[in-house]
Amino acid sequence: MIDVFTFRLLFLFFPGIICKLLVDSLVGRKKRLSSLDFFVFSYLYGLAAYLMVYFFTGLIQKDRGDWSGIVNLLLDNNAVSPRETLYASVVAVFLGFLMGYIINKGMLYKVAYRLNVSKRYGDGDVWSFVLNNNSEAMQFITLRDLKSDICYDGWVRAFSETSSDAELFLRDVSVFKNSTGERLYQVGGVYLARNRDDISIEFRAIDLSEDIKWEGGAI
Repeated sequence: MIDVFTFRLLFLFFPGIICKLLVDSLVGRKKRLSSLDFFVFSYLYGLAAYLMVYFFTGLIQKDRGDWSGIVNLLLDNNAVSPRETLYASVVAVFLGFLMGYIINKGMLYKVAYRLNVSKRYGDGDVWSFVLNNNSEAMQFITLRDLKSDICYDGWVRAFSETSSDAELFLRDVSVFKNSTGERLYQVGGVYLARNRDDISIEFRAIDLSEDIKWEGGAI
C-alpha cells in the first residue's frame, strides 16, 4: 500500500518526471540512467518548474508569491494543490524543450570553451556534435565511400545517434565516381549505412580560415 506521504511525494514529483522523460526523448541517451540519477534529475527539474510557477505568479500578483508551497505539499495534509501541480506540469513541458535544446546544442560546453574553462564538446561523440549543428555549411556534406569508390553530395536530413552505426539520410543527392569525379546520377534521397572506417565526410561549404594560405602546393 502507498502511504499518504509517498503519494504526496509522487504527486509533487510529477512535473519533474514529465520534464525528465521529455529531455531524455529529445536528447537520446546511449545508456540508461540509474534510479538514483533519474530521481535526482526529476527532483531538480520539478523544483525548477515549481519555482518558475511561483516566480511568475509573484510577478502577476505583484508580490513575492507563496514560496512555502513546495514544503507545504509534503508537510500539510491539506496543502496538496492540483492547480499548482497542473501549472508546474505545463511549465515542465516548456522546460523540457528548453533543456533539450541547451543539451543538444552543447551550450554549456560552448560557454565553458569561450571562458577557456574546458575544451570538451559534450557527452556524445564528434559525429553527433558535428551533425547536430544546424548551420547550412555543416548540413551540406560530401560523403566519400572509400570502399565502393562512390561519392555522395547532399543535405543531411537525418542521422544516427552515434558514429558506431554511421547511418545517414541525404536529400537532393548527386552521386559521383570517387576516383574520377564522373557524375553518375542524381536522386531525391539516399539512405546510407556504412562502416565508419570506410567513409570520410567533407564539409566543403565551410570557408577556410583567413590566415590559411596555399603556398607552393602546401598549406
